[in-house]
Amino acid sequence: MSFSYLEGNIDFKGQELANRITKKLITFGAIISFLVGFLSDNILYTVYTFAAFGLLTASLVIPPFSFYKKNPVTWLPKKSKIEIQH
Repeated sequence: MSFSYLEGNIDFKGQELANRITKKLITFGAIISFLVGFLSDNILYTVYTFAAFGLLTASLVIPPFSFYKKNPVTWLPKKSKIEIQH
């Protein structure tokens, strides 16, 4: 059984994009959660709203979607070994 779909191989630009998405959604979620809790005067609504934004963020940044893999890293070719003689 292969679990290759669970491997999180994304490129460096994809990591940067995931980081930006995370920061923006968590910040937006905190603001919305505060407003929901303040307007409803219920701390549980604040917690539930923020948890929903946390789950949304996790569902967008944890799976290695194809838009995180647009810029693959090209590695240098392997150098041949040089023997050192004493």
